[in-house]
Amino acid sequence: MSFKADKFRHRLVHSRYRIEIVEQWIDLVVVDECSILVWSFSDFSKSNYNSQCAGRVAEIPQFNRINPDAVHLSSVTAECHFRSRREFQKSHYEREYYGGMRNCFSRSFTLKEPDNMKKHHLSLACLLGLIALFQINISASERIRFQIGIDNVLAPHPVSGRLLIFMTAQSKPLEIIEPDFLNPRSVWLAGVEVHNLTAGQTVEIDPDALAFPAPFSTAPAGDYQIMALLDLNHSYTYDGMGAGDLYSGVTNARGLDPASTPAISLKLVKQVPEQKFLDTASIKLVTFESPSLTAFWGRPIVMRAGVVLPPSYAKSTTDRYPTVYLVHGYGGNHTAAWRRGPNQIKQMADGRTPEMIYVYLDASFSLGHHVFADSVNNGPWGHALTAELIPYLEKKFRMDAVSRGRLLNGHSSGGWSTFWLQVNYPNVFGGTWSTSPDPVDFRNFTGPDLTRVPPQNFYRRDDGKLYNLVRMGGREIMTMEDYARLERVEGYYGGQMASFEAVFSPRGPDGQPMPLFDRDTGAIDAFVQKAWGHYDISRLLRTNWTRLEPQLRGKLHIIVGTADTFHLDEGVYLLRSTLKALGETDKNTSVAGRTRGTGPGDSNASTGEQAPGEGAEATGSEVIKLRGDGYLEFIAGRDHFNLYNGGLAERIAREMYRVARPGKRKSAQLRKAA
Repeated sequence: MSFKADKFRHRLVHSRYRIEIVEQWIDLVVVDECSILVWSFSDFSKSNYNSQCAGRVAEIPQFNRINPDAVHLSSVTAECHFRSRREFQKSHYEREYYGGMRNCFSRSFTLKEPDNMKKHHLSLACLLGLIALFQINISASERIRFQIGIDNVLAPHPVSGRLLIFMTAQSKPLEIIEPDFLNPRSVWLAGVEVHNLTAGQTVEIDPDALAFPAPFSTAPAGDYQIMALLDLNHSYTYDGMGAGDLYSGVTNARGLDPASTPAISLKLVKQVPEQKFLDTASIKLVTFESPSLTAFWGRPIVMRAGVVLPPSYAKSTTDRYPTVYLVHGYGGNHTAAWRRGPNQIKQMADGRTPEMIYVYLDASFSLGHHVFADSVNNGPWGHALTAELIPYLEKKFRMDAVSRGRLLNGHSSGGWSTFWLQVNYPNVFGGTWSTSPDPVDFRNFTGPDLTRVPPQNFYRRDDGKLYNLVRMGGREIMTMEDYARLERVEGYYGGQMASFEAVFSPRGPDGQPMPLFDRDTGAIDAFVQKAWGHYDISRLLRTNWTRLEPQLRGKLHIIVGTADTFHLDEGVYLLRSTLKALGETDKNTSVAGRTRGTGPGDSNASTGEQAPGEGAEATGSEVIKLRGDGYLEFIAGRDHFNLYNGGLAERIAREMYRVARPGKRKSAQLRKAA
């Protein structure tokens, strides 16, 4: 039994081995073992290698636990039994460490005897032997590769991280290259882990090993701009370039043919400076070490928040204020308090919004956005917020410290977070204003139905058409498949899909969140899908409505645009059906194009208050009034990024204040502003 290779041209680069195969026919014979090289015990535990290679590990030597980034390699020898080519493709062998060899195998080898398979073992030693056997030569001009160095000043000590290479044919001169959200396939991106890179050392990178939208060598010839970045703390996938990251200048490559070119040298010569956020008279940084999270992780875990105080706070020592807990979207953190806080303070001072305390929470974490939901991977973040941080804040600041005085507001992932918190801690909070929330009904997880048995494909509909994830101005921009594959190149930690898995998935045998779907094929794991169901808010309401209904009455306010960029309106429409079936919607359930002063929550039409769905811009909008003063609102034509245009934030602030101070008349100044 043997594998036969088609003609192919492939280059594998590793710090210890360099292997090049150029236009040869090769028959691989059976060998007795396969060996992988890993840098540390944590690398091995994250690789899924053992679990996907029939679980037969012959030897695991002692890893260097004192210095996980040790220069030397530790060797792990394992028997890997592949029953089919497809099984080999799914094994993730080599992808995380050598990169391109997996692509080489999966593209180039076919089974000659698929019906009579024996146990086969592939080895690095086999390839090295083949090179010696065929005396393969290195050509002077090959497909594109990069040689990366680092400035002496920036690397007084060895550095490790995720090395990203960006390449774009954009004609406008760029100072920084990054993925283009509106034209994602216009920027080529390659990613690889590097370890212990030192000044004076050069590491050679194969940009075909793991790349988006395709291997670099397949890019058409032309003029390109190229940049390298070393993501030191693996946060690029979550929020882009961050403090301490090292990057090169942008290099212009004229007349570049990626299929045949000498190696391109890039040097990391710049470092992203750290941003400092200092306390002001009205904006305060709060840090709090959580006992429950610290116990879960076995190391200190610090929660952070930016607190914005109202203008009159310093003028009194006794006045207390309603408190709004704000949860940012994916990619954000608590530092939004310093960007948005000054304008909020001015609006309160001018009487445009009522005086309240705003707490900008930090939901960012190493695995992404933890959404303040307790999970087996991230830890008890919901408990830590409600039982630890909020009591601490209420002792530190003059907050109402009662349910109706604790209000929630969040957008996108923050919209899901605040909805989740309100439903799971209904007596802690007095209401949520959740806008454009991440999928609230898993029957439409921005496309696939995660309640179907057997599962659907995460990438494709039943008819084979790819699910669109990102749309803008009526134009489909990015598919679910492209989004997931781009994140895989950017890095394991913190991607949007990885964030969902860190919250919703069980922990796997390797200690990592179990992936919901195969990143290559889109095939959904039925076991993981079933576990995700526990975080389906619509399902949670259906199964617990008798208990939750009296505690949630009047507290749910969900707002979304009908043209949401990520199709998040589709989940809210399903939520509408759920609430209607539960009898939660009013008899006069749908109100379109509401006029001034007659929307949900307005007890007096003469107040002149804006209402959900009001005005000419809202023509065609729909408001579903819930029992009490709750509502679902669909704003016609608005997307994920312009939903708040036209004063939505100010309107929400006034609605919140009426909940916190139900009997208090508006001041003359606030009436005038309205």
